[in-house]
Amino acid sequence: MTLRCRVIGGCQGRTVLIIGATTASGRCAAIVACSLGATRIIGMSRNEETLAAVEGLDDRVVLREHFALPPSVGPVHIILDYIGNGPAASGILQTAQSAYGENLQPLCILGTGIGCFTVEDWRKELPEIMKMISHMHIPFTIFTAPLSQVASAWESEDTLTKRLVLMPGA
Repeated sequence: MTLRCRVIGGCQGRTVLIIGATTASGRCAAIVACSLGATRIIGMSRNEETLAAVEGLDDRVVLREHFALPPSVGPVHIILDYIGNGPAASGILQTAQSAYGENLQPLCILGTGIGCFTVEDWRKELPEIMKMISHMHIPFTIFTAPLSQVASAWESEDTLTKRLVLMPGA
């Protein structure tokens, strides 16, 4: 919904950088950005091996200690940060190269939590989102556990590599 409702001008013909591309949300974002017409999708993560396996990326950048994009990446129009709290995005913005007097605007940092969308946004977008999800290849492995066993499920080794889905009443 963020790419359709919150990003001014959408992502058609734009370059999208996904920070945390190896997360479940980041993997889905790569597929969604492609389906919405992004011309270039760059994934960023700390784990080179896991990043190499993410589907739908045109380029990959391995995060080092300092959050910076290599100059070879070129201009980025949209940054999706799935690491949280914005340290990577703000670090990238701080290292952005500009000529003296050049303005890096327009720059807009938006929240994307559920409260960012209006009821009308949900009514308008939900049917298309459900349609897209029903046809989308799920780019991560899911494991299920009964809701009554949430504590042990959360501590299991499976949570390191799979997405946990809790089943009520199971």
